[in-house]
Amino acid sequence: MEPGDGPTLQTLLCLAWVAATFPIVAAALPIPAAAGGRLVHRLLASFSSRGKTARSSPSSSPTKAVLRRLYETEHVFHYSPSARMHIVGYLTGLFYYVAAPLSLASSCIPEAMQYLRGQVAEFIVKGRARMPDLVIDSSSLLMPLVKMGWCQWIGAVIFIWGSLHQIRCHSILGSLRKHRDSDEYVIPCGDWFDRVSCPHYLAEQVIYFGMLVASGGSDIPVWFLFLFVITNLSFAAVETHKWYLQKFEDYPRYRYAIIPFVC
Repeated sequence: MEPGDGPTLQTLLCLAWVAATFPIVAAALPIPAAAGGRLVHRLLASFSSRGKTARSSPSSSPTKAVLRRLYETEHVFHYSPSARMHIVGYLTGLFYYVAAPLSLASSCIPEAMQYLRGQVAEFIVKGRARMPDLVIDSSSLLMPLVKMGWCQWIGAVIFIWGSLHQIRCHSILGSLRKHRDSDEYVIPCGDWFDRVSCPHYLAEQVIYFGMLVASGGSDIPVWFLFLFVITNLSFAAVETHKWYLQKFEDYPRYRYAIIPFVC
């Protein structure tokens, strides 16, 4: 990739996020049934459904750290044996875990590639014996913290705040089912569950807002990534909220789906 290819990568990422976001927006709009609105909604609800919403009427998101998701799957959540995920949702997750890191690092990828090319060229010319030894100065590891601006510090605080609430909400969800072979569902309570049905999705949105703030708002792909996260999680939260209302007659009616006083 040439140094000038950076904007091309950013353009492709933006187009990819638009393509991923458009069907969700289309399904959420009040499109008349005659124009295919109901069909679009049902298809997207089917593709995005998993677990409890996959087994009920139409009705979360492939997000963040893969290793943390693996840990939570094994040690926090207790999924029932009948839990399922649509293959399209699975493929969307694969797309997300490739496109999200590229979007977050899109502004520095050209510089990193240029440095890598220089190192490879130097290795080819000099050979391994004449290459300088790798020396890591421990004090240099702190330099990124020293150079952080107010956007990065505020973004880090927002990121940590959202992460702490998401960990707490995931712990609450994981405690609702003690046995993996049980299909019993219980109304979750505590933390942000007292106000919304999907606080773990709300926390995820807060986390990505922190990333957006930390980026300084100058990286366009990060904006499109944030837009996808907002629309994807909001759609999934609304479907989950509907499921809760249908499943439990005593479900708190004052709860919103994902954002208090909004939806």
